[in-house]
Amino acid sequence: MLYKYEQGTGRIEALQFLLQIKNQDVAFSPSIPWQRFQRVLQLQNVPKSQDEEYVYRVAWRNIRDWVMAQLALYETEIVEMPQVFLPFATDAKGQTLYEKMVEGKCLLGSGEKEE
Repeated sequence: MLYKYEQGTGRIEALQFLLQIKNQDVAFSPSIPWQRFQRVLQLQNVPKSQDEEYVYRVAWRNIRDWVMAQLALYETEIVEMPQVFLPFATDAKGQTLYEKMVEGKCLLGSGEKEE
């Protein structure tokens, strides 16, 4: 597990780790966009929404809770480990599968039955 830090703040902006899929290491990097989370808290009129340290800690706590929920699914064999983190799989440049999909670089097709 590696941590990617925000430039100039010392805050962690993403986790980085490898998982094996069919005997091949695949990199994953879930990010923590705490600034977006702060905007949500501000819209909800949360009193501490202006306190960046508070928002950063709560955002991380949400990520931790999400990861724990995903691990519970894995431990009960409902999913495979790579399956839950697949949107965060990264290419050699560090771009995630999700980011590629949003840019239209990773299309799944029309949804019609393949022959």
